[in-house]
Amino acid sequence: MPRRDAARQIEFEAQLGHHVVRHHQSLPPIWFKRLLYSPWKEPSYEMPELEDEESETEKSDFRWNANWYCVALPEDLDKNVPTPLTVLGIPMVLWFDRTQDKWTCFLDQCPHRLAPLSEGRIDENGHLQCSYHGWSFKGDGGCTCIPQASTEGPESRAAASDRARVTSFSVREVHDLLFVWPDAKGAEEAERTPVPLLDELYAEGITRSSVVRDLEYGFDVLAENITDPSHLPFAHHGVGGLRRKQGKPLPLTLQSKGADGFTGVSGGYVFSDSMQSTVEFKAPGRFHYHRVLEKDGKSRESFTCLYMTPTVPGKSRLVLIDAFGVKLPWYFKYLRPRWLAHLQSQDILDGDASFLHWQQVQYANTGASAKEFNKVYFMPTASDRFVIGFRQWLSKFGHGGVQYAAGVDPKIPLAVLPKEKVLNRYEGHTKHCKTCQEALRQIEALRVGLVVAAVLLTASAAVLSSPDWLYARVGLLTVALTASGAAWKLGDVVQLFLFRGYNHHEVGPEKPPMVFSKV
Repeated sequence: MPRRDAARQIEFEAQLGHHVVRHHQSLPPIWFKRLLYSPWKEPSYEMPELEDEESETEKSDFRWNANWYCVALPEDLDKNVPTPLTVLGIPMVLWFDRTQDKWTCFLDQCPHRLAPLSEGRIDENGHLQCSYHGWSFKGDGGCTCIPQASTEGPESRAAASDRARVTSFSVREVHDLLFVWPDAKGAEEAERTPVPLLDELYAEGITRSSVVRDLEYGFDVLAENITDPSHLPFAHHGVGGLRRKQGKPLPLTLQSKGADGFTGVSGGYVFSDSMQSTVEFKAPGRFHYHRVLEKDGKSRESFTCLYMTPTVPGKSRLVLIDAFGVKLPWYFKYLRPRWLAHLQSQDILDGDASFLHWQQVQYANTGASAKEFNKVYFMPTASDRFVIGFRQWLSKFGHGGVQYAAGVDPKIPLAVLPKEKVLNRYEGHTKHCKTCQEALRQIEALRVGLVVAAVLLTASAAVLSSPDWLYARVGLLTVALTASGAAWKLGDVVQLFLFRGYNHHEVGPEKPPMVFSKV
């Protein structure tokens, strides 16, 4: 093998992480080092623009905790139950203060003995009550009741102590989104800072569909995936009209970039070469696509807006909003109820979840920093430009990675989780979605009703033993069999709220996009 070809073979295998190095004895050590840690220089095409990897991270005043993060959809939250969440490693609890008619966010920690307030309840006065000893707190964090305190002497003043207050965070509800500011001391700054809202989503004639999902991979991997449209035909083949054959070069171009993020444009899109797409990454947590398709002299537009929240190292939360420039008839919500739209969105999120989790663990195992992404990844095409744009922002302005709260270990867990954990829909969505919980209860109740009906109909048919009742018996048994079959099929629907396996090798051109796998 010629020296030049041997060098390319070594570098190619090293970039893929196979750790199989051949013929390296014939190369000087410095050559080997340069090949191992440098992008592949191929004269027949140009690499996407890369900045000097050795340059120091620019001095930036960016603070991860001084930003609004979209954490929930109020329509899917239960106002009667406190809801736990985590932002930047900070455990929080969302609850609805009916005395002020607004959502409130506390540190998920009772000042008494540090019990989780998310395990509490809304008491008769509309305050959040800790279920450990019954301490209650109003919307501003002040303690309103300590049942164990005497009404006389020093104990009578304990509830008014600053030490009895719960740490609270600024919350803002805008349209159908709920944002949290994770700096408890930054209320004034939060008041001055607008939420990263995409106004186009709320224009007249726009129809929206939204969902929340907790993911078993971190913020940086989530952002990479979101900024990469080229994976759609392969990772999500068979879902929403996507097919592997749609994979093609995408001429992505970064138009502007800086501390606030970047903007870009694609001269074509996965679905159609005539579809123009513009993108914007609004640091740190919003990315959106604005697609325009010219067809038959008409312009049709659609949006995908994604809000990313770093929860804990190795995990994140996504709020996904799809919007279309079409006003649907009033009855459409009955044909496609909200819970069904949520299930359809889970199909998309399941498609790449397992190998994104795997990718995260493999990156962490290399020991490379966020700034060294180009030593770990081999990204030779223009389709990776937005991923590179995000990684460069993270290195230059985002301090090389998410800055979690004090005391939170930023290291990514190095163990690969089983698919049953990574694709667990109940833990990632259903558990905290009021809409899906209600649908699940109703479907389970209907299923039980069908089973009971089938048993009663079968018993009735057995009682009618006379030959004169032959047709009645056949009718009863037919209905009983139908009810049993419907109950069995509803079991599959119930499973959609819990777990649905995704095996890419079993998703062929004519096969259903998903394969059931029960746990």
